[in-house]
Amino acid sequence: MSLNFKLFSWEDIDAYINLLNKIEIENKTDNNHKLKQIKEKLSYPFYNPHKNLFIVSNNNSQNIGYLLLIEEKKIERVIVEIRILKNYQDESTQSKFLNKALELTKFLSIKYINIQIDEYEKLMQLCLKRNKFTKIKTYLNMQLNSLSKIDSKLPEGLCFTEFTLNKDEETLTRLQNTIFKNSWGFCPNTIEEITYKVRMSNTKPSGIILIKNNYEYIGYIWTTQENKFGRISMTGVLPKFRSIGIGNKLISKGIEYLSQNKYSIVKLEVDSANLNAVKLYNKIGFNKLSEIWWYQKELIN
Repeated sequence: MSLNFKLFSWEDIDAYINLLNKIEIENKTDNNHKLKQIKEKLSYPFYNPHKNLFIVSNNNSQNIGYLLLIEEKKIERVIVEIRILKNYQDESTQSKFLNKALELTKFLSIKYINIQIDEYEKLMQLCLKRNKFTKIKTYLNMQLNSLSKIDSKLPEGLCFTEFTLNKDEETLTRLQNTIFKNSWGFCPNTIEEITYKVRMSNTKPSGIILIKNNYEYIGYIWTTQENKFGRISMTGVLPKFRSIGIGNKLISKGIEYLSQNKYSIVKLEVDSANLNAVKLYNKIGFNKLSEIWWYQKELIN
């Protein structure tokens, strides 16, 4: 079967959303992509769908999947995202998608190619190994189904404060970049990016909650709201304030916020190697739903 890799144009937006939702239904994710959300994602600063997003069709002009490249120049890597409808996930088709991605990355100034797949994607795992990709990270997709016994009361001298538009963008950018400076795969954000993100439709300023003491902001939690569930998108504490229980308070505060906004299901992703975080989430009541595997190929120039 021959494939046609068509670069995205805004005329394709409806077909692209239809394809995304077919894939979500097949994977039973409960996600339902809307026009506004997808337009927001594709309009993200420094993002160029006309260059890096391909809608892929077969001989019968049926859209069977897509290929997306997300270039992160600051950390010299590109993330490859491949999604294919289940009826077409044979070895030959997946190889063609990956080969196209590898061909495109030759023209980028990068050192690393990363791709994430679900643990059950056995054929893609084989395809990646054949192309000398190495599995380097496992993330846990976790879910909290029952909102019970949480305590967000802070020790004396600390307080929560809600994010304020047109005031806290620089603070949040600096805080996030400092907290995750040494975290695998983290690409430092610009103020422009944070300014854009906090105004996306899945985010409310009140859902971004910071902790401060008398001198500085020391941690935050960023919640987002999906169709049928709330998500803890980012959360962290400055290194010098860790191991004193603040992370627990942040997670509890985020859960409280989502619960007050009528979300009884809360989801998050966490690096399985971050044992302290995994232990904390288990203690609060999160359970593992599945694993997300990251593969990497290092390019030798």
